[in-house]
Amino acid sequence: MNVPARRAHRRRAGSRRPAIRGAGLLAGAAVSLVVADARLSPSLRDVTRSSPVTSLSTGLISQVKARTLQRGHGRTNMKLVAYLRVSTDRQAEEGLGLDVQARGIRRWDHVNGHRIAMVTRDEGVSGSNGIDGRIGLHDALAAVRHGTTDGVVVYRLDRLARKLTVQEATLAKLWDTGGTAFAVDIGEVPRDDPDDPMKTALRQMVGVFAQLERGMIAARLRSGRLLKAERGGYAGFGAPPYGTHSVDGELVVDPSEQEAVERAVTLRSSGASLRAIAEMLTAEGYLPRRADRWHPETLRRMLARTR
Repeated sequence: MNVPARRAHRRRAGSRRPAIRGAGLLAGAAVSLVVADARLSPSLRDVTRSSPVTSLSTGLISQVKARTLQRGHGRTNMKLVAYLRVSTDRQAEEGLGLDVQARGIRRWDHVNGHRIAMVTRDEGVSGSNGIDGRIGLHDALAAVRHGTTDGVVVYRLDRLARKLTVQEATLAKLWDTGGTAFAVDIGEVPRDDPDDPMKTALRQMVGVFAQLERGMIAARLRSGRLLKAERGGYAGFGAPPYGTHSVDGELVVDPSEQEAVERAVTLRSSGASLRAIAEMLTAEGYLPRRADRWHPETLRRMLARTR
């Protein structure tokens, strides 16, 4: 290898070391976090629950953003669909409401020279659900597939998914249609690059931390539900099943929603498909709680509870 070639090789190797070293430190910290969390008492875990995951995730996001910019990504003047999601009313109270996401995306759009051509949303839907269970996400991907928009932008990558497998499957579907993914805190979400495998590793580590945070939240909520059940209250988390509502910790029938449930059961018994039932309920004015129309997967889950 001649002298210029050796120098070029050292420069390329040097550019990779910070990302590799940073990813290694973050991965080690993640293991320490899991071990420490397992040893904490429940009360102490509640006090410390979000800051370690948040700080590690922030470090990863910085690494991803630097990696993306280093490779020259900085597209502008793209028509994008803004996808917004909240899984619970509590997220809105904690600063992740739909209006907060929308404002953040608008500011990012203005600064980066893009145009929001469409907005879709999923309210009260878990980020671990796949595409079939999210009408807003389905519509966002359809807009890209039909050429209405060039890509999708989210406030944070965990708004797209809170489960690594769902994140990767959703991104793959978007990229297969020729679309581009953006997140306000990252910029363009890096695609797989055979010349730079760290892109994939860092992107997936962001997904791992989103899944870890969701798992820790779920564990705390299970403990809370058990305690509430021991005290004789309604132990479910989030909204009660469609057709009921909670009064003083007890489930009672919601007459208007129960009509929709009974109508769906009748139609299903007559042999109607889930898609046909979804269209008929929507046309007849029976609407789900947080959407303007029914989705077959939502109906399937609702009907399963009536058996």
